[in-house]
Amino acid sequence: MAPWNKGKKGIIKHTDEWKNKMRELMKKRYVEGVITTLFRKGSKTEDWTPERRIKVGLKSKNRVVSMETRILHSLHWKPHTEATKKKLSEMFKGERSHFWKGGATKQTQLRVRNYKWDAIKKQAYKRDKWTCQLCRRTKIKLFAHHIIPYRICKNDNLDNLITVCGKCHSKLEVAFNRGEIKNCHEA
Repeated sequence: MAPWNKGKKGIIKHTDEWKNKMRELMKKRYVEGVITTLFRKGSKTEDWTPERRIKVGLKSKNRVVSMETRILHSLHWKPHTEATKKKLSEMFKGERSHFWKGGATKQTQLRVRNYKWDAIKKQAYKRDKWTCQLCRRTKIKLFAHHIIPYRICKNDNLDNLITVCGKCHSKLEVAFNRGEIKNCHEA
């Protein structure tokens, strides 16, 4: 097996003499206290003297961190008590949540996340023999589509539903939104 850099230009192959020289230099810097670890990959060549370490430590010691930031940082390393969970819940409710959409609760979401809607959907699928009623495909993801859209008639009855696949469902919705059809029977 060839090395990863075989044939590549600009790759410096270090001699044993150079490697030994660098090893001795690093040991010397370690003994002098300029660096604290030998051969740490990815470290910068900055000199971490004891004075510099104290200075950096004092900077972070006097840093002001908000309570929200402290709680968020604590999420990563310890399990929460019930009181902390309650604080977190309250802290990110409503307008402070990143899911906030101006206070508009979608009634549709509340309606379709209901066990009654699941039962009606399954009845429609069973009635239509788990087949898309427009393209007649089976063994695909199906949707219970309202013939007259729910936003118009507020009707979830079984006779207002038709079983369609995802592709046909998209076509029906686009056609309805463009005003090309008034209901699913025209498609």
